[in-house]
Amino acid sequence: MSDYNKAPLSNTELYDKLVSRNLLGAEEDKKAIYNAIIKIGYYRLSAYCLPFLQRTGTVPPAKVFKQGTTIHKILALLEFDSSVRAIALKALERIEIALGASICNHLCRAHGINWYVNADAFENEKARDEVYAKAIKHIGFDHENNCGLPSNPNLYLNHYYTKYKKPKLPPAWMLRECASFGFWSIAFKNLNSAEKTKIANAWSYPNKSKIQPAVFESWLHSLTIFRNRCAHYNRITNLSIPYGPKTPDNPVAAGRFTSSANTLRAFLLVTDIFMLNVDPNFDWKALLRDEFERLSDRVDVAKAADFAPGWKNDIFWQPWRPPASQSSS
Repeated sequence: MSDYNKAPLSNTELYDKLVSRNLLGAEEDKKAIYNAIIKIGYYRLSAYCLPFLQRTGTVPPAKVFKQGTTIHKILALLEFDSSVRAIALKALERIEIALGASICNHLCRAHGINWYVNADAFENEKARDEVYAKAIKHIGFDHENNCGLPSNPNLYLNHYYTKYKKPKLPPAWMLRECASFGFWSIAFKNLNSAEKTKIANAWSYPNKSKIQPAVFESWLHSLTIFRNRCAHYNRITNLSIPYGPKTPDNPVAAGRFTSSANTLRAFLLVTDIFMLNVDPNFDWKALLRDEFERLSDRVDVAKAADFAPGWKNDIFWQPWRPPASQSSS
């Protein structure tokens, strides 16, 4: 390892750095380049430059832009990335709420309103302790003093802590309102196998077969990563996304996992399967397709999202089931 010794550069120096890499149209696009450096930031912009860079054959090798690369092509990719994130979040919001309700409602009925302290729900006490530690952070509870923390930002928790003496811990449906997507992923991971099966069995593949607990657990973790990347404006295109979703054994679903698990396409596919469970009437995929279409003349959308060449024919877009009029005939 070495010391990091890069100093901050002026906007002019950053502009010169881009131009020195053979960016096409640097002079006529000078205003657009400066605007990108100022409004987006060079470091963030540089991530979207990566698909357009290539190494020279010099010693030492240098990175230069591929022939024909302009700032407008780079910004179009950034726009595509941003649009896909925004559309994915429309679905992920619904999924996050539904998953929290599914897990929490079942556990409240099976193990009481404070199930997150009940070791019977979990694989072992250590697993319970991990979930409990995260739960009390979300609800603002002081374990040492056995009371709610003052000035809780959630009014409903403030109300509970000031009005009720017992139980000291609020009911899990209040936890559900402030817990993160990641909390539900961790909670499910730590449950005992019987509870995992009961919860996962409430969710199905497009052919109505129940999702296996191991697949459900993998997909929860994957969508936690995906949701966080989308919500925090992280790049999702032209990228290997960590913790890709497990390919299911279900033949109907598995047939659509045609790309690597770590690609944007795989994460979108899992989002789609969950959305069929949550709100099949919300055609978020139509919004996604419209965005692919809108930017396809400026962005290689198939490559950016790891879809098949000729992205319109990718099996991802095909309906999971025939319309009711066809299936009943």
